[in-house]
Parts: sequence; C-alpha cells; structure tokens
Amino acid sequence: MAEIIADVRTRTERPLLAKLAPNDPDIGATARVAAEAGVDGITAVNTLPGILLDPVTGRPGLGAGPGGVSGPALFPIGVEAVRRVRAAVDVPVIGAGGILRADHALSYMRAGADLVQVGTGSFADPRCAERVALGIAGAAAPDPSAPPSAP
Repeated sequence: MAEIIADVRTRTERPLLAKLAPNDPDIGATARVAAEAGVDGITAVNTLPGILLDPVTGRPGLGAGPGGVSGPALFPIGVEAVRRVRAAVDVPVIGAGGILRADHALSYMRAGADLVQVGTGSFADPRCAERVALGIAGAAAPDPSAPPSAP
C-alpha cells in the first residue's frame, strides 16, 4: 500500500485519500502507513465482504456472486474504525458506513471524523445526504430561545 500511495502521490497534486477496510485487524496502523506514504486523508470504512444465497437453489442473489455489505449493518463498525484511525493519524478522516440520519453523522464526528460520506442511504433516498447535512447544521445551530452566553 505504501508503495502504491507514494507512486500515485508523485503523479498528482490533487487530494489523495485512502479508503480502508473495516475488517483490518489494526486499522490505526494501516492508516498511519497511508499517512506516512503521502495521503491527504483517510476514509473509514469501505464495505465488508458478504454474499446472499438463494435458500432454495443456493445460487448467489447478486449477479456477480459475492459483494460488499454496506448500510446500517456497517454503522457501528465504521464509528469504531474512525475512532481508531483518529487516534493514529493527524490527517483528515472521512467517516463512512451506514449514515442514514444526522445523528449517525454526528456519532462519526464525535468519534473523530472531520467529514462524513453518505452512500447506501442515497440509493433508497436520493435526498438523504441533504437531510443529513441539514440535520447536522440544525444540531450545530444555537438555540435562539437560549439566554445569551456571558462574554
């Protein structure tokens, strides 16, 4: 991974991100290697390998056979991965996996994510990312009915 990142880094000045696997036994160490090799940020996490089999025929439910498990099942795994990555690196961290609502995004941010990615949620609801962003903005906005804070 370090060789590939270093090679790509020499070929571009554009932002370079490494998207890490959630089943990495030491994702913090992997993030550190990626950061030292020159990435501008880490995305935690990608999908987990999985397969769905038809209960009658035993054939894969996806045309290609195995695929990546994403969505709500990945949420707690992604939050923990972000926590471990944040503890290991000082580059920006993007939290990804199972974000369907603003409170999911806020959990990632509390774990150390600088940004979040809405993926699978957008398949079911094309406005999911917009709703998440508006919810985050609302959570960060001060309560207009609260008394002013002391200087």
